[in-house]
Amino acid sequence: MNSIANRAKFEKCFYLEHPARLRVLAGTAHLYPVFANMASQFSAATGYFNYTFLLGASAATLRNAISAPPPIRDTDDESGGVDAIIASPTHMSSMYEVVALPVASSPALLLYHLPTFERDGLQVPVTWDQVLQLAAEYKGRDCFADGALLRWVFSSFVQTHGSSQGMFLDPGSLANLANSSAMAEALNLWRKLRVVSEQPPGDCTIYEDALYLRGRCLMSLTTHATFKAAFARDAPPAYTAMRGRMGMAMFPGSTRVLDRPTGRLVDCDASTCPLAHVTAPGRDGVMRPVNQPIPSSNIIVMINAQSPPKYQFYAYSLFSYLTSPHVLGTDGDALLLTDPRLETAPLRRVDLTPEAAAHWVARGYHPADVDQFFAAYRASLENPNQAFEPRFPGVLNVTLWEHLDAGVMDAAISVHHAVLRTAFAQWGGYESATEGDSFIVAFQNPTAALNCALAAQQALLDAPWPPGLLHSPPLPGLEGDEDPLMTVVAYPLFSRKPTKGFTQAPYAAAEALGGARACPPAASWRRSLSERPAAHDPAALPAPAPPALGRAAASLAWALPECLVRSPRAATLDPEPRREAPWDGDADTA
Repeated sequence: MNSIANRAKFEKCFYLEHPARLRVLAGTAHLYPVFANMASQFSAATGYFNYTFLLGASAATLRNAISAPPPIRDTDDESGGVDAIIASPTHMSSMYEVVALPVASSPALLLYHLPTFERDGLQVPVTWDQVLQLAAEYKGRDCFADGALLRWVFSSFVQTHGSSQGMFLDPGSLANLANSSAMAEALNLWRKLRVVSEQPPGDCTIYEDALYLRGRCLMSLTTHATFKAAFARDAPPAYTAMRGRMGMAMFPGSTRVLDRPTGRLVDCDASTCPLAHVTAPGRDGVMRPVNQPIPSSNIIVMINAQSPPKYQFYAYSLFSYLTSPHVLGTDGDALLLTDPRLETAPLRRVDLTPEAAAHWVARGYHPADVDQFFAAYRASLENPNQAFEPRFPGVLNVTLWEHLDAGVMDAAISVHHAVLRTAFAQWGGYESATEGDSFIVAFQNPTAALNCALAAQQALLDAPWPPGLLHSPPLPGLEGDEDPLMTVVAYPLFSRKPTKGFTQAPYAAAEALGGARACPPAASWRRSLSERPAAHDPAALPAPAPPALGRAAASLAWALPECLVRSPRAATLDPEPRREAPWDGDADTA
C-alpha cells in the first residue's frame, strides 16, 4: 500500500496534465520530424506532458529562442523561449546552462574509388602531401569542395594533444592560432585541393557528394551521410554507381604541426604528436608520426537549465527514450539507425559489431560497403584526438539587458552597429538584414568577407564603449571568466605588437586566395553610410572611455594585426604538376 501511495504522489507531482506545453525547438535535419512524431507516441503512452515541436528553425531563430529571458512562456513561436533544443554543439555556448544528450556524430572520412585504387595499386593516403600527390596525378577527378574543409584541414596542424588543447585560441596564452603559419599552410592546402577538384556548375554545398556517388571522383572528404545516400530509395539512379565500390578511411593528417611557443611549423615526433598512431614519409623523406585529429559534425539535445525542474525532467525522459539503444540503436529493428534519409549513425560500440552490420545488410546496404564503413568509423571514434566544432564561450546580451540601464545598452548597441557597418562599407559588404545584434551581409568574394571579419574584431576592441558598460560591477551569479564585464587592463593600440611567431600569415594566404590589399579599399558598398542616420556615424559617438575589456578580448587586441601586408609566402600556392593518368570515367565502366 505504501508503494501505491508513493506512486500516486509521484504521478501527482510529475505526470498530471498542466496547461503549459514542453517546448522543443529543432532545425531542418531529416531526423527531427521523425522525433516529433515519436514524441507524440511517447507522450500519449506515458501521459507525462503535452508538447510542441517547432521544426525548421534557422540559426537566427535558435539564437532568439535561447536568448529569451525566463520564465519560459507557451507561445506559438520562439519568442517564449524553449525547454530543449536539438542542434549542433556550437549553440551550447549561447545557452545559460544545459544538460546535453548525444543524437548523432558524423566524423569526417576519406572516401575513395575502390576499384581504381585496386586496379592501379594505389596506397590509401594518410597525409595531406599524399592526398595532393594522388589528386595531381588524377587531376579533375577529386571532390574537395565542402565549406567545412578549411576547419578540418586546419585542425591537422594545430591540435596535437586532444580537444582540450584548443584549436583557434590557445587556452594558456589565449594566442590567436588562426593568425599563424598553421592557418597559412591550411589555406595553401585548401586552395591546392580546390585547384585539383572537379568544378561543375550547381549547388556548391552538395555537388562533391553527388559526383562521388556517380563514380566521378577518385577521392572525397565527407561524412557517413554520403555512404548512406547511395542506398536511398529516392536517390537518383546514377547514385547506384558506387554501391559495392566504396573505399573508406580515416581523415588524413600532417607530419608537420604548429609549435605554439615559436609559431613555426615543425616536424612531428613522439613529443609533438603523442597521439599519432601511424607513420608516413615527411617532406624530407624521413618516416614521421602523422597527426590525425578527427573532425566531426554532431547533433545533440540541449536541455535548458532555466526551465522549471519538472520540465527538465520531462525533456530528459523524452530524449532518453528517443536516443535509447532500442530506438536509435540496434537493440530493436535499427530502422532509424539504418534509414538512408536520416543523419543517424552508430553511437555505441554494440552498434559496430558483426551482428549490427547484419541490420545494415538486411536494409539493402552492400556488405562490402558496410565493412568499409564500420572499419573507418570505428577507427575514427577510437582516435583520442577528436576535433569538435568550435564552441566559443559567451554570455547573451539578454543577461546584460537584465542588469544594466536601458540607456547604457542602447548606447552599446549603437556603438556595435556603427562599428560593424563601417567595416561592411570598407570591405564592400551589402547589408541584407539585421535582427537584434545580428547582421546578414553579402560580399563579392570570400577574401573580402574574411578581411571584414578581422577588421571588425579589431574595431570592436578599439570602440568607444559607454562607461556604464565598461565600469559596471560584476554580474550576479557569474564568476571570473564567466563574467563579460570583468575588467582587465588592455594595451593601447600604439603599444601592441604581434605575438612572436603569430604575424601576418592569414593575410598572406588570403592575398594568394583572392588578392588581399595593403589597406582597406575604397567603399564599393551599395548602401553608403551617408544614407544612414547620424546615430550610426562613428564620428558622432562619444569620446573613447578607458579600455576595460574581457580577458580574451584583451589578448586578441594585441594578437590581431592592424593592416594587411604582402608576404613572399603567398607565392607558394601553385598546384602540384599534373601527370596524365588513365581514367575509365564513371564507376560503372571502371
